[in-house]
Amino acid sequence: MNAKTLKALKASIAHWKRLADGKQRIGEGIGDEYCALCALYHAGDCKGCPIMTLTKQNFCDDTPYDYVLKMRNEFGIGSNEFKEAARIEYNFLRALLPERQR
Repeated sequence: MNAKTLKALKASIAHWKRLADGKQRIGEGIGDEYCALCALYHAGDCKGCPIMTLTKQNFCDDTPYDYVLKMRNEFGIGSNEFKEAARIEYNFLRALLPERQR
């Protein structure tokens, strides 16, 4: 993983930690506009994104993000259900870090 991707992954992990803890910044939400990895890879249909490398799907399909969207839509971003889904996404992203970075 190159340095630019690693930096974006770490920023995405920090974002999901804030969401899971209910400590998101004012105006911070979910979607590609809030994701450092998407800022690098979304325009290229996710080619090169470590999530796509793992799942072989673009736009985070077939990842815990699907569950996050469901919980947001059903319960809202401040709900315990959403926070638990955000924690699952956070752990998923942490698992993408190189072993020595975890």
